[in-house]
Amino acid sequence: MAPRTQPVTIPPGLRVMRDLNVALNTWSTSQRAVIGLAADFAESGEWAVSNAASAAHWIASVADIEVCTAREWIRVGKRLRFLPLIAALFDADELSYSKVRTLSRLATPENEGQLAAIAKDVPAGHLPRARAAWLHRNSDDHELERHQHQQRSATWRNEPDGMVTFSAHLPPLVAGVLISHLTSRDENPPDRNRHPAVANLVPTTRRCARAPTQRGSWRRTNRSGCARACRRRHARRRKSAAHVDG
Repeated sequence: MAPRTQPVTIPPGLRVMRDLNVALNTWSTSQRAVIGLAADFAESGEWAVSNAASAAHWIASVADIEVCTAREWIRVGKRLRFLPLIAALFDADELSYSKVRTLSRLATPENEGQLAAIAKDVPAGHLPRARAAWLHRNSDDHELERHQHQQRSATWRNEPDGMVTFSAHLPPLVAGVLISHLTSRDENPPDRNRHPAVANLVPTTRRCARAPTQRGSWRRTNRSGCARACRRRHARRRKSAAHVDG
């Protein structure tokens, strides 16, 4: 993939494409400045003179963004102080913010050269997979387990309709246990040792065979036609089981 600093050739007459290219370049430059200033602002203590709970809360209020976004700006800005090569490539517009954000979770002064070389050769959307492949090639089991333990996280937020959205970053074994609990079929009785909230959630959230979901996701089936089909199928199973038992 060519460096982002390579000029984009725009055919004559494509005004919208030209204007968008200019806006994207201007936005990228401003974004680099914001990331650095956000980290400086968090450490300056200047936010304390306001009524904000933290630097991230002040930034979120002024920029009208979510607090988690402001926190991420601050985190990336602080990490770049210890990653001179990645910071220089970011300043030179050879690495996008999306790539720098991904690299900053794994890069150290010792390995940033290898990771930066990978990032320059793959699109931003493919970088997490390339980074994971690099990590497996260059880590033993103990190092990989330690990294996964350090990267654990769980966040949630309340949606306008009262529902709660969760986001979790979990080691494979922990994720496997959670997925197993959430996708258990309702013909399997809930484990009485589970937390009651999980035990009550499982029967109503199993995947329906007629309602395909996004990869790796699960949801409750709300379509009445599919729900009726599921109930009929389970009724037939119970009837068959009763006939065999009889």
